Amino acid sequence: MTRERIVARIVADPDYAATLPGAEVAAGLVMATLSEDIEALSRAANSIENDAYAIQARYDPRRRWGVAEVRDRESRLEAAKTRSAQTMAPPAGEAARLFDAAHSGGGALPVRGAPRKPPYPPAVVNGLALAALAALGYAGENARANTDALQFDRVSQGCLSMSKLNLFQCLAASRPNYEDMFCLGRHIVRDLATCSRGAAMPAPVVTVSDVIPSGAPPRPAEPIIVTPVPQPAAPETSAAPAPRSLPSITERLNARPERSSPD
Repeated sequence: MTRERIVARIVADPDYAATLPGAEVAAGLVMATLSEDIEALSRAANSIENDAYAIQARYDPRRRWGVAEVRDRESRLEAAKTRSAQTMAPPAGEAARLFDAAHSGGGALPVRGAPRKPPYPPAVVNGLALAALAALGYAGENARANTDALQFDRVSQGCLSMSKLNLFQCLAASRPNYEDMFCLGRHIVRDLATCSRGAAMPAPVVTVSDVIPSGAPPRPAEPIIVTPVPQPAAPETSAAPAPRSLPSITERLNARPERSSPD
């Protein structure tokens, strides 16, 4: 098959790129890299949200600022909306590093990951298609018609649009600075991790048992042969309701705790 025919097939059906040699290795690298970034974002979100709650403690030196009212809330909200509509270019150094890696076969990027078999999430499929077009020499500025459509993912678009709406509502409702902090941790950092995970990572497999009609005799279970292992007998205890766990820091903050007056 000629190069032009391969390109035409990828453009018509991006899933075709997942059948090309090396696709499983490339998919493993893509998903391993995204997984590391998603976990890093999740850790950062935990830190910001927990800090937004801890800053209210009397011993925290930032408490006076944390419980104070946000200055010029309306202008701050409008600035956030304006910035969200702007296109953010990557840093020049990062862009140069990625460009060099693309032209050297990936050797310049410290990426490791086990091969992953299909099916792949749509974002990974689009990434494989872009990589294949780039390897074939059809992903440059003169081939924007081929690559622009592959940079759009409906799942990510919907998730991030909802995240932006929630951010604006959160900022509009927040009064003290610690609530502003929580808005940033929840609806920027955590939502970015959540949207990325939903669009680029495989969905969990859920196994559902067969439906048994009401009144039907139970289906006999297949015998399972196991090697018995002696275990010490556990003392009999009366059943007691499990103690209700205390709410987490994030749950308490979501419940909008009462604000105390600054020192």
